[in-house]
Amino acid sequence: MTTPARRVGIDVGGTKCLALCLDDDLQVVGEARRPTPKGPDAIIDTLVGLAEELAPFDTIGVGVPGLVTMDGTLRAAPNLVDIRDFHVGRLLADRLGTDVHVDNDATCAAVAEWKRGVARGSDDFVMVTLGTGIGGGVVAGGRLVRGANGFTGEIGHMVVDPTGPPCPCGRRGCWERYASGSGLGRLARDAAAAHRLTRVVETAGSVDDVRGEQLAVAAREGDLEALEVFDEFGRWVALGLVNLTNLLDPGLLVLGGGLAASKDLASGPIRRWFAELLYAPELRPHPRLEFAEMGERAGAGGPRAVGGWGAVCAPAGQGCWCIARKFIREASISCQAASLPAMPAVLDSLPGSSALYTSKKCWISSTNCGVRSSRSWTFAQRGSFGGTQISLASSPASSRMNSTPTGRAATHTPGYTGSSSRTKASSGSPSPPSVSGTKP
Repeated sequence: MTTPARRVGIDVGGTKCLALCLDDDLQVVGEARRPTPKGPDAIIDTLVGLAEELAPFDTIGVGVPGLVTMDGTLRAAPNLVDIRDFHVGRLLADRLGTDVHVDNDATCAAVAEWKRGVARGSDDFVMVTLGTGIGGGVVAGGRLVRGANGFTGEIGHMVVDPTGPPCPCGRRGCWERYASGSGLGRLARDAAAAHRLTRVVETAGSVDDVRGEQLAVAAREGDLEALEVFDEFGRWVALGLVNLTNLLDPGLLVLGGGLAASKDLASGPIRRWFAELLYAPELRPHPRLEFAEMGERAGAGGPRAVGGWGAVCAPAGQGCWCIARKFIREASISCQAASLPAMPAVLDSLPGSSALYTSKKCWISSTNCGVRSSRSWTFAQRGSFGGTQISLASSPASSRMNSTPTGRAATHTPGYTGSSSRTKASSGSPSPPSVSGTKP
């Protein structure tokens, strides 16, 4: 009897780190959370502590806010203190001794909702996470959109008011200064400073201590001034959603993050203002507006949903089996005279999978699904925890592609999985076979 797999995902937010452990059926079997500390060393210590708290586990992924490169480096994160060029995947892997997949937290949340949440079956939607800041994930045409550098979705830093309040990113008037959790708190303090929200100020003790949580309590108790602030907040949220709709024309907008807990207060104003602000609202279908089914858990459930999509191509009769190891899911795709440039399109037909990257000297043969190369490599595709060891014989008849988990490759060092991580295999450089195919 096989032991059920345990997959850990950790969502690093501006105020808290939330970790979940999922089983084979994607059910939450463990949960832990800790405040987000300041500085890279303290963050790594916190992540290690969360992982150890949920151990044992088979795989682990981390979602972090900000600009995350294809190789798992956090370039910038305005809502985290002293974070720049933070190699979170490599550092955490060194501490845990296992592969770690790292991605943007909102991208992770988008995939989680796409695969097991409110966006199931949707080919075009935008995920908007409203937390300390605002993050985004985009699915268009049935594919996860990443952009040239992997930075798609930094929607919180759309400027909606060039003369607005300063943002931690260094600019002024970013959308998240108005429409995030911290933005709601700022709107409440501005209202209190204008001698409104009397009850809220009395509860908080001073204008400077007013927070969004206190505002929500007052609004639920029917405080009209608190409800007015939520209406203003809804207008700012709707303004950004309208901009996204004009740009991307999604069929669905999903709102998640910590503020999803206040959907009873925010939903009405957001929907009303969205209908009023949308370009040509009477002449176009409106996107559905839904709140995340997984709530704040989406960001923690998503790192393994993104990271679990590895793809391996191996000979199988007249075609190639492209196996997407995403929670025991498989798909078969025939190689139709596939040259290497065509292969990413083949793999991308699997929702959420990443392209297969390989040496420029390699190409895939349509005749025998062999692979030609002047070297032998170990491949670790983006999101794969078990790259492919390619061994090449000297003739087409004996060409073979053997799958070997990268964690057991002789020269592999555990660490994050990058989009085109290539480690030279220790088996040497066998002579390339003579196979037909189209050279890229």
